[in-house]
Amino acid sequence: MKNFLEKSLIILIVFFPISFALNFKLFKYYSFILLINTLINLHLNKQKIKLENIFWAYLPIFYFIHVIFLLNTKNLKAGFFDLEVKFSLLFLPILFFLSKNFFKKYFNTILKTSFLVPFTIFTIFLIRSLINYFCTSNINKFFYDELTYPYHPSYFAVFLTMGFLFFYNFTYDKKLKFKYLIITFYLLAIYLISSKANFLILPIVLFIIGIYEIKGRKYIGFIYLLLLLLTLSIFLFLFNKRIYYEKVLLKENLRLLTTNDKKLNEKAYASTTVRLVLLKLSKEIIKENFLFGVGTGDIKDVLLEKYKENGVKEALDRQLNLHNQFLETLIGQGIIGFAFLLFIFLFNFIKNFKTKNYIFLCLHIVFFINFMFESMLNTQAGVILYSYLCCLNFLNYEKRMEERRFHSFFTTKSG
Repeated sequence: MKNFLEKSLIILIVFFPISFALNFKLFKYYSFILLINTLINLHLNKQKIKLENIFWAYLPIFYFIHVIFLLNTKNLKAGFFDLEVKFSLLFLPILFFLSKNFFKKYFNTILKTSFLVPFTIFTIFLIRSLINYFCTSNINKFFYDELTYPYHPSYFAVFLTMGFLFFYNFTYDKKLKFKYLIITFYLLAIYLISSKANFLILPIVLFIIGIYEIKGRKYIGFIYLLLLLLTLSIFLFLFNKRIYYEKVLLKENLRLLTTNDKKLNEKAYASTTVRLVLLKLSKEIIKENFLFGVGTGDIKDVLLEKYKENGVKEALDRQLNLHNQFLETLIGQGIIGFAFLLFIFLFNFIKNFKTKNYIFLCLHIVFFINFMFESMLNTQAGVILYSYLCCLNFLNYEKRMEERRFHSFFTTKSG
């Protein structure tokens, strides 16, 4: 019985990324079963639980900041719903912490699963788009939300980027003929998904990979990446519909930044134009609620009221959030929540840079940029992805710390 439970726990851990990629309801049941199995294994093995590293508490603390700011909330129903959406910030660190010995043992296998899942899903999307194109002759089937349905394009692009960087990390020292084919496939995927945040992320990802290529004296690979980036950039600016619209609306967007004319708000309909209007309005709300925010459940109510006052019809009709997680946290939980969110990113940036773990450093940069363009913690997809990344990163820290202690012990003994 003990062996069966341990083997089933290993299977649950290895296939964990599949659960949240397929369905959020499946993820809830899957995680609950994993937690129960973990607790039983801990009891049978008589393992003691010790919080040796405080970073496991960072995401739960951030979650409890949201709980505390329910006290400053009028709309409790919305507040409790927000806590439900963000529950993975509390649950996943606890789950990973309790199961960390098993997660560490099969860490590389989990990363491989994290690579295979998004690439398999995207391949299915491409096949589906190809079939739809032949049926409808509509080229839009290959772009943005029509390509990634039912996933949000920005969130799926982040998941795909995560998988791609794990893949590159695994294949860095291996001579695989298809490695650069996969890299090309990934870059093509980002182009087709057409998430604006990921257009900015793409050069950063390639810059990190370029450093790895030069460091390993793989100059042909570096030249290939450079040429590929230039080729895709040319196609991007010449043929991508979303970039075309951004160029057309550039003058209007610049005018919005330099004027307080409210009549322009009524005309704002394009994605970036509306976001610039919301950015200006958010500054007014922040000035009024800088210290303690408006409360966990009142963010949307305050925003909609501000849209109504300023005649931003598009944002009001669609009940848009700010599309900026940092500003949304600052409005909701004030300077305390905002500062702690920045602290979590800063901690991961510094820790990964010091340990020369550039893959995880790059992934936190990916999330940081996406947080500037999307309120990612307003959806379960964003919360789960970010929590999952942080938990993998925390596991990696502990693995490296244990390896250093192990190496130091035997070096001292031999000396």
